[in-house]
Amino acid sequence: MSNQGWTVLIFILLVIVIAVAFVIYKLAAGRADRRREYQNQQKNILVQNGIDVKKQMLGSGKGEYFSGNLREYDTNYINGPRYSTWKISFQDMDTGRIFQYRFSRQMTIGRMPPTEKEDVCLVLEGDGKVSKRHCMIYEGEGTLCLADQNSKNHTYVNGKKADSPVFLHTGDVIKAGETRLKVEFGR
Repeated sequence: MSNQGWTVLIFILLVIVIAVAFVIYKLAAGRADRRREYQNQQKNILVQNGIDVKKQMLGSGKGEYFSGNLREYDTNYINGPRYSTWKISFQDMDTGRIFQYRFSRQMTIGRMPPTEKEDVCLVLEGDGKVSKRHCMIYEGEGTLCLADQNSKNHTYVNGKKADSPVFLHTGDVIKAGETRLKVEFGR
């Protein structure tokens, strides 16, 4: 083989060695970059009535955010989505009797005690015109809403029939059957 042949062969081998070294470097650097990227990622986790493992404390029930190691735009809900806790009171306009409750998802007004799906039920005994599940109160758009539950005698808010869900305001008067209830609420 001539000198020129050896020079070309050495040049080709040198290019191959440099290419292999470059590929190895990129693979190693990519793995390190992915490791660094994973360590810098965050995931929002909402724990309700759970345990903050780092602090070794129970959650407060209102929901607390903790960080994990996944993508920062993700959010996981543990123990279900977060609901506000509402304090609500009803004053019977005829007797003056006051009923006070706390609930977080929904509550019902009717003649039957609450089911598993309901936090609470205002049971109106003695009013034969109240249905078993007369109406439901739930959180909607940051306030409380009332929806009639296909009751036989309908539900009224401030004298108007509630054909569709209605936003409630403190001081509103709800009529279920013959019972008129003045409502006050807050968080």
